[in-house]
Amino acid sequence: MTGMSISFQVLVAWAITHPKLLNPSVNAVKIRSAIPRYSLGLLVYAASIGLAFVSAWLVVVFYAASAIYYAFNQLPWSPDDGT
Repeated sequence: MTGMSISFQVLVAWAITHPKLLNPSVNAVKIRSAIPRYSLGLLVYAASIGLAFVSAWLVVVFYAASAIYYAFNQLPWSPDDGT
């Protein structure tokens, strides 16, 4: 999970820092605020490695909370956000 999280973090950061890859209607400065939101998963998965030695069920709870967090739109670029 940590490796996957690192891969997604790199992918999102690459796309966000290269405006040519984004839709022209996307505000490149505004979308950069998504990078810290995506790094939360990286922290959760990295912490879960050590936590797995203490409690496997707690790791499952952390993963579930992370999945719920990412189930909602993390990108501030939807056309109906009023900007």
